[in-house]
Amino acid sequence: MSDKQSLPTYINELSPTSFTDGFKIAIDKEHSMLLLQLLSATPEAVIENHRTKMSKAGVVKLIEALCSAIDYYPNKTVTTDKKTRKVSAKKGE
Repeated sequence: MSDKQSLPTYINELSPTSFTDGFKIAIDKEHSMLLLQLLSATPEAVIENHRTKMSKAGVVKLIEALCSAIDYYPNKTVTTDKKTRKVSAKKGE
């Protein structure tokens, strides 16, 4: 990653900003990639605003950044045949 840190960053000022109502996720397990589609709902249709492919490492960084930005760290939910239980991050929670 140190090579990428020395690269200049270019922001496209003309790139439109849109509101995202939902998303779709597709997983390519063979290549350890994730396809993320951001969607907006209008009265006429659901419109795809953006589509991107990310590596698992990139997805983990995105999730960590989102959790940090909104200070929300969800607990993992484990599903069994009989019930669903939450697994606490720390013992005793």
